[in-house]
Amino acid sequence: MSIKHPTYDEHWQRIQDRMTEIIEACPIKVFLASFTWEAFVPFRLVNVNTIRKAPIEHSTELILDSGVRDDSVTNQQVIDCALKYEEGVDWVLPKDYPNDRERTVESVLDFFKRAPASVKAKVIVPLQGVDGPDYLRCWREIQQGAGLSDDTYVAFGGIAGSDITRVASMRTTQQKKKAVQHLLDNSEVRIHLLGQTNFGWTEMYQHERIVSCDSAKFGHSVHYTVPRGEGGQQLHAWHEMSDWFEFCMKISPGHLPQGKKPKQHEFGEFFG
Repeated sequence: MSIKHPTYDEHWQRIQDRMTEIIEACPIKVFLASFTWEAFVPFRLVNVNTIRKAPIEHSTELILDSGVRDDSVTNQQVIDCALKYEEGVDWVLPKDYPNDRERTVESVLDFFKRAPASVKAKVIVPLQGVDGPDYLRCWREIQQGAGLSDDTYVAFGGIAGSDITRVASMRTTQQKKKAVQHLLDNSEVRIHLLGQTNFGWTEMYQHERIVSCDSAKFGHSVHYTVPRGEGGQQLHAWHEMSDWFEFCMKISPGHLPQGKKPKQHEFGEFFG
C-alpha cells in the first residue's frame, strides 16, 4: 500500500492554516518591532528611521512610531513619513516622552494641529505619566484638547523597561499593571501596550479593552548565534518569527497564566 505524501503547495498551505489559527486564537494583536524583514509577520511596528528599510508588504497592519529612544524626532517628521508611505501605514503614533505627562500632552495636541486631512493613517494616542492617576489625567487633557471620543485607541507608554521607564514609581511590573488597571477602571479607552510582551502580563492580555502590544525582544536570543554570512539575515528572521508565534501561543487559551508550562494536551489542535 503506497502512502500519498502532500505536495509542496499542500504542505505549505497546511502550515499557513496552522499559523492563521494561532493568530486568531491570540487574545490581542502582537506587533513585532524589528529591523528584520525577510519573514512575513502580520503586525509590525516601525519608526521613521527604520521604515525606509521595510518592505511594507511583509505585514498586513503597520504602526508608524517616532522611536522612544530618539528625542530628536519631531511630529512633523512623523507626519511627513506617514504621507510618504500613504496606504502602507495603518496607524501613526504622535511623539511622546516617557513618564512625562505635560510634555506628551503638548506634543500630541501639536500633532493634531499639524496633521493634514491627507494623512490616511489612523492615530493611536500615546499616554505617559508617573502613576495611574497621572496617565488618566494625561488622557483627559488630550481628549478635551483634541475633542476625542471616549473609546479612543491609546498607547500606554513608559512601561517597556528600565532604560525607558524614568521614574521609580513605574519600575516594577506590579506598579505598571496597577497604572494600566487604573486607566481601564476610569475610562473607556482601548489600549495598546507600548514595548510590552512580558508573560507577567498574561492575565491582563485577556482584557477586552487591551487590544494590542508590541516588542522588539523577539529573536534577541538568537541575535548573536545566527550566522552572519550569506542567508544569515533570513535565518534570523525565521527564528524571530518563531519566537513571535510562540508568544502568541503562550498567551492564548489552553496555556496557564504567567507564562508557565503550557497544557500541551489542550493545544493539539494546532499540531495534530
